Amino acid sequence: GTQTPAKPVTALALPPRALSVISPRLSRLCPASPPHPQIPTQILPETSRSRPVYRRLGTPMGIPNLLRFMKPFIEPVHIKKYAGQRVGIDAYSWLHKGAYSCSMELCMSPRSAGARRYISYFMHHVNLLRHHKVVPVVVFDGGSMPCKSATDEDRHKKRELSLVLGKEKLKQGNTAAAIDLFRV
Repeated sequence: GTQTPAKPVTALALPPRALSVISPRLSRLCPASPPHPQIPTQILPETSRSRPVYRRLGTPMGIPNLLRFMKPFIEPVHIKKYAGQRVGIDAYSWLHKGAYSCSMELCMSPRSAGARRYISYFMHHVNLLRHHKVVPVVVFDGGSMPCKSATDEDRHKKRELSLVLGKEKLKQGNTAAAIDLFRV
């Protein structure tokens, strides 16, 4: 049969009160960019329930306390509410969450099957959306942003140091400390 085209998901419209709290923080994050009139929508899994439940919220990286300010506007919904629609997915968010579960394998033997569990995690969530007739639009970050270059460099140095320290903790037999360092 013929398929009905998926309807686009409208962005999460924020009340003026929320925008007045968030907009100044967004413009300070990258002063060269214009103020953002609206935060992009992201669907995140709520893992404390037996059925797939997702929270609808906007969460650009790097804005301190954003979730605290957004809490009054977060609405728990079942993903099937978006059946027949397209939903934007922050690919790196799901990949990082999956990598958290196999961080030691990724650091010690990155080509092993165990190290690839993060891909299974990611694909499971994509397939969960598809199972509920939601069309995932997977978005990967674009190029580097000049206003974040110092932050990116700091993160890179911190990860390199944590890898070295984690391997040292592993040699000492302190697996728990090593795993904590590998998860940085």
